Amino acid sequence: MPSDRPRFIALLPAAGVGARVGVDTPKQYLAIHGRPLLWHALQVFEREARIARVYVVLSPTDKVWAEHDWRAFGKLSVLRCGGATRAQSVLNGLRAIAGEVTADDWVLVHDAARPCLTPTLLQRLLCSLADDPIGGILAVPVADTLKRAGADGRIAATVPRADIWSAQTPQMFRYGLLRAALEQAGAEVTDEASAVEAMGLAPRLVESDRSNLKVTFADDLEVAAWRLGADTPACAPALEAGADARSLPRPASRISPEDEHFMRLALEQARLARAAGEVPVGAVVVRDGEVIGAGWNRPILSHDPTAHAEVVALREAARRLNNYRLTGCSLYVTLEPCTLCTGAIFHARIARVVYGAREPKTGVAGSVLNLYAEPRLNHHAEIVGGVLAEQCAALVSDFFAARRLSGKASAREDRDQPEAADPDAH
Repeated sequence: MPSDRPRFIALLPAAGVGARVGVDTPKQYLAIHGRPLLWHALQVFEREARIARVYVVLSPTDKVWAEHDWRAFGKLSVLRCGGATRAQSVLNGLRAIAGEVTADDWVLVHDAARPCLTPTLLQRLLCSLADDPIGGILAVPVADTLKRAGADGRIAATVPRADIWSAQTPQMFRYGLLRAALEQAGAEVTDEASAVEAMGLAPRLVESDRSNLKVTFADDLEVAAWRLGADTPACAPALEAGADARSLPRPASRISPEDEHFMRLALEQARLARAAGEVPVGAVVVRDGEVIGAGWNRPILSHDPTAHAEVVALREAARRLNNYRLTGCSLYVTLEPCTLCTGAIFHARIARVVYGAREPKTGVAGSVLNLYAEPRLNHHAEIVGGVLAEQCAALVSDFFAARRLSGKASAREDRDQPEAADPDAH
């Protein structure tokens, strides 16, 4: 039975055929990196601790679902009650789970063909709306100039884009409100927010980014595959209920030529580590466009388990400034920081961290967990990932490949290579 405290429930309508993609297979089952789109869309909800249950609404005649392995999803339940439209599928799903939820439980409706939702964006939505009286959606401000077409295919008018946002998912509303809104709105509304708006309510817009794309056309698959396989920028920390939005950083800015310049300097430090036989990770600390600290990974040579590249660079910068606080400084590092380095980064009050390759085994900027999105900590740094990612990952990959070939691989190093850089690491 449901508890007294409202829960968070995810519901993914997946009964469509995806005709605009131009293939016979329903688009939610198209493969990216060997997994269906729907698998990628589900995993972020499975991993988020606050999500209690995940429901997928399928067509009653769906035969493709059984061809895939879904055993990784312990929260998942399948509802074979999909309708002819998205609104019908969502409403049928809400009706089907009526005995398992309360009117106050939150329902997050998410597109099955939107596979790139990040944990950070999901956390931002949950924290921003947990105490909201209505609910809301992820959305992005429209950046392009909009044109209205005339009957002859020519421009009829330019549409002002001020205050225009592009709706995304998840769209998050209380179960009771959402069901009532869809019951009243009918089957033709294209998203849940429209149904809620028809009741005279104004859902909240929670700023997302363009990485959370929906696969609608064939070329969207290529973009989604790149995003799921690339090291994309991590976003700023989410807000817990009641937190002041001004107290946490805004979303990470676009990667700049300056970021690439300083990452190349960090790569030079990483090459020094490689020459010394250490795992090649390098870092530099920058203030006002000047490098004030540099370091490369050297725990073995230094007999010091804390001598990671970031820590070495932070120590040099602190000595130069004669201050252990490095307020206003940025740190560039070739590999996603671990817990040790993140603790030092926060204690030094670094303002911005830019990293190259992901570290799926020990990285805490979004890979294993995201300490940079933990609002209970007393300091936060803006985090940007994926700067010269291929070069950073290749440096580590080549290092370990050479070690394996020479037979000199050692188990003494605590810093393992990135998954993308070394597929044999598992």
